[in-house]
Amino acid sequence: RMVIRKKSETAQEIIDRNLQHPAFAKYTILQIVNDIDPHSELNKYVSEPKRNEYFFSMWMKILRLRFESIHAKGLESSELHNDFEIIDQTIAQLYYTTMQGKKANRNKKIEKDNLRAFYLRIKPMLQYIVDESEKLGGGFMVAHTGYHFIQLLDFFFGFETSFILQLASRIVRCAAANSFTYDQSTLREIVKLTERLLADHKDLLSDPDNFNSLIQILDLFANSGWQEALELTWRLKEIF
Repeated sequence: RMVIRKKSETAQEIIDRNLQHPAFAKYTILQIVNDIDPHSELNKYVSEPKRNEYFFSMWMKILRLRFESIHAKGLESSELHNDFEIIDQTIAQLYYTTMQGKKANRNKKIEKDNLRAFYLRIKPMLQYIVDESEKLGGGFMVAHTGYHFIQLLDFFFGFETSFILQLASRIVRCAAANSFTYDQSTLREIVKLTERLLADHKDLLSDPDNFNSLIQILDLFANSGWQEALELTWRLKEIF
C-alpha cells in the first residue's frame, strides 16, 4: 500500500515492474478505489477535475497491459482468465464505488455536480474499455462485465444521454458474444433504460443515431427470445 501511494521515482519503478502481475494489479485496483471515491469529502472533482491523476493513470496502465496481453495471446487462448478478470474488476469496482462509496465513505451522500465531475474523470477509461473490446474478434466482452457496465452507466445517464446510450449499444453488441442477452437480470436493466428514455429523454430518440442505438440493443435481446424486448421494439416503432 505504501509503495502504491508513495509518489517517488523508486516507488514508480517498483509499481511499473509489478503491474503486469495479476495479483499485484488486482490489489492495486482495490487500493485505488478507496482513494478516488467520489463520496469522500476529500475528492472535490468539480473544483479539482484532475484530482487523483496519479491513481487514474496507474489504473489506465493496468488496463492497457491487460488488453495488450489479450491481443498477444489471441481470443481463443485458454490463458485469458486473469486479463478478463481484471477488466471485470475495474467495472465492478467503479460501479460499487459510485453506488455506495467505500469504507468510511460508505452510503455518504454524493452531490450531483460531483457525480457528474467524477463521471467525466472516468469517462476516458470507460471509453477505452469499450474501444478495445470492439477490437477483440468481432467484438467481445465478458457478460458479467457488460452487466455491471450497464448498471454503472445508469448513474450517469442524465449527464450525456446520447453518448451513454450509444456506449451502451456498443457494450451490448460486444457482450452479446458471451451470452449477455440471454440473462433475465440483464434484460431488466435494458427495459429500465428504455422506459427511462421514453419517460425523461423521449426527444433524443428523434435523432436517428440515438433511435438506432436503442433499436439495436432491443433487437439483440429480441433475437435471444425475449418477448419484452420485442414488444418494446414495436412500441418504439409505433411512436416514432
